[in-house]
Amino acid sequence: MKKFIKVISASLAAVIVLGAVGGCDNHDRKKTNKYDVDLTGDDRTEYLSFGLDVLKANYNGGNQLVSPLSILTALTMVANGADGITLEEFEDVFGMSVDEANKYIYMLSKEFESSEDCKTNNANAIWVNEDYGIEFDKEYLNTMSEFYSSDVYKAEFNKSTEE
Repeated sequence: MKKFIKVISASLAAVIVLGAVGGCDNHDRKKTNKYDVDLTGDDRTEYLSFGLDVLKANYNGGNQLVSPLSILTALTMVANGADGITLEEFEDVFGMSVDEANKYIYMLSKEFESSEDCKTNNANAIWVNEDYGIEFDKEYLNTMSEFYSSDVYKAEFNKSTEE
């Protein structure tokens, strides 16, 4: 499991997700949203716990820039590009299908954005090394746009990128 968490942690470098959450109250989360997703069901515990487990595994005693929501968002964005055994493994870890996870993350993010008790600002993007010639299919790009308000960007990933 530690090896899997390290591999997943490395994958987070490919997806930039910054979330700022502050002053969240435990307000009533209802199943009244765009995708009719239950945000409080027991079946969501495994998914949410995984985000916390990754955060704990990488905690070094200092301040953390990444939230469990950011971790889950990044991993779900990556999982949308998987298929076969890799997709099955993501869904096994999530405890739900990637389609369900997309809807869950979308609705959870929207709930935080619209709450008077809790405010978040999410910036989602996928960055790829243009040297690899990776092309994304239209369905993937549409999913990233619809659920994550995200685009795909290409860069050289060399010293000039750092400047």
